[in-house]
This record gives sequence, structure tokens and C-alpha cells, in this order.
Amino acid sequence: MIDTGDLTLGVIYLTLEHPYYQAHSGHTQRYAEELGLTLVEIDGKADAAVMASAMEDLIAQGVDGIIFCLIDPAAAVPSIEEAQAAGIPVVTFAIRHGEGAQAPFVGIPESVATEVAGRAAAKRFHETFGADAEAKVATVECPAIQAVVDRADGFIKGFTEEDPNAEVVARVDGECMRDASLAASEDLLLAHPEVNVI
Repeated sequence: MIDTGDLTLGVIYLTLEHPYYQAHSGHTQRYAEELGLTLVEIDGKADAAVMASAMEDLIAQGVDGIIFCLIDPAAAVPSIEEAQAAGIPVVTFAIRHGEGAQAPFVGIPESVATEVAGRAAAKRFHETFGADAEAKVATVECPAIQAVVDRADGFIKGFTEEDPNAEVVARVDGECMRDASLAASEDLLLAHPEVNVI
């Protein structure tokens, strides 16, 4: 067991509107309790200004470390450097910080993981609809976040390499939010009723 003493850890989530970060928060809370850490959690609201303010608050509180899931890699650099100048270590999570900041990053190779998913989806498509079925692919993305673009690029690469006859019909902006993504999906399907993979 790690000796955590009276450590306080700040965590800035990308957005607690998203179920992934809600689940991540729940796991973080349980792990912090297990380790005896005090946790200060902040919803970054997918907004670089909110995140910069959150970093300032955590620095002012004198937390012992910060986990930072940022939205804008370049905008995050000054906040990371400010925390480090105050003697607070920072680890970025899920979305890599911009050049200029020297901090550990925890994440996955987004395009590699989704390339595997794209290949699996293409196989599943043809198992379901037949070897000669024509795949018409569309994605709902969040172009504001490079990691999400990498995910979409990886999925499309895997799918089209597995099925070179697949056609990518559209890539639309879901604005990083569930309601906007749903609306974008509905508009997409109205504009492109031929889409059979989304």
C-alpha cells in the first residue's frame, strides 16, 4: 500500500456531462478512498477557460498533485507550467498536452485502438449483411479534440482497409456533446439515407 499521508489530489475532468467521465469519476473516488487521499474533483465543462480557472483554484488550494484531462492542448500549457512552478506535479490524461509543457501523459494510442474496432466493424457488417453488401460509412465526431479526430481516422482506416469497397459518405461534427451528436446524427441520416454504418 502506498503511504499517501494527508495528500490532496485535484482532478479536472474534460466534462462530467459525458458518461465516460462520470464512470471515471466514480472509479477515481473509490480508489482515492481506498488510498486515503482527499480528492478535489472539478468539471472542466469541455471549456478551456473553465479549465484554466480550475487549475488556478487547485494551485491556490495547494493540492499535492493534479490530474488534468484538458480540451485544448496549447491552451493547457501555461496552466501546467504555473502548477509546476508552484511545486505541484501534473499528469495529463486522455488528451495530450501541447508542446512546451513537460508532464507525464496517460492515454491510449487512439487511432490504433479504433483501427482494430474499424476492422471488427467491417467484418461484422459483412457477417450481418452479406459479403457483397456495400458499406456506406458515416462518423459523428468532435473536431475540436484531436484525440477524437484520431479515433475517427483510425476507425475509418481500419474499416476501409478491411473492406476497400466501403464508401465514407460523411463525417459530421457532433460538437462533443450528446444532444448535439444526436441532432447531427438525425440530420446526417436525413441527408444520407443510404448510410448503413455510423
